[in-house]
Amino acid sequence: TIGLMNVYLEAMTRRLFATGGTLDKYIGDAVMAFWGAPLAQEDHAERTCRAALGMQEELVTFSARHPDLPGAEGLKMGVGIHTAEVVVGNMGSDLRFDYTLVGDGVNLCARLESLTKVYGVGILASAELARSLPASFLLREIDEIRVKGRRGAGVIYELLGERSAASEEGPWLEAYAEGLAEYRSGRWPAARETFERVLA
Repeated sequence: TIGLMNVYLEAMTRRLFATGGTLDKYIGDAVMAFWGAPLAQEDHAERTCRAALGMQEELVTFSARHPDLPGAEGLKMGVGIHTAEVVVGNMGSDLRFDYTLVGDGVNLCARLESLTKVYGVGILASAELARSLPASFLLREIDEIRVKGRRGAGVIYELLGERSAASEEGPWLEAYAEGLAEYRSGRWPAARETFERVLA
């Protein structure tokens, strides 16, 4: 319903504004946003990640905060994030224009967002974005993919969160990386055993 969509979009928009993001546009129930313009932000990649994580956190309590809103329970959302040089500015015609951005990086974000459904994860990040983050962010390598319109393959990562002082994520992430290497090398029994340890 329109009521649900408006409440949902407001909650998501607040999260991106809280990290200094620029709202580009709403595309149906999707939000397109960017960081680093109109004002430069040296930590734009970190801000992007915090916004994406905040949006996922928002969904966890969304239905509890809106019990009388039909359709509020069980909402899921996928987020694609990437860092790249793009063209930003007023684009359109004399009759109407928008402050927006264009470029290959924008297309990759859209591809990553659609792939969240394929891999069953909430947030997918490009290798370029992953490389620009400090070690405090927790990432899990998901796959190596070839995206339509781009040359070569690229690694994609799931953004899991930010590491706390008492984080217990290290051991299972290390085991997962070990299992992934075994899987890619065709060592199936070893990979199965390692992934079972990860799940445990």
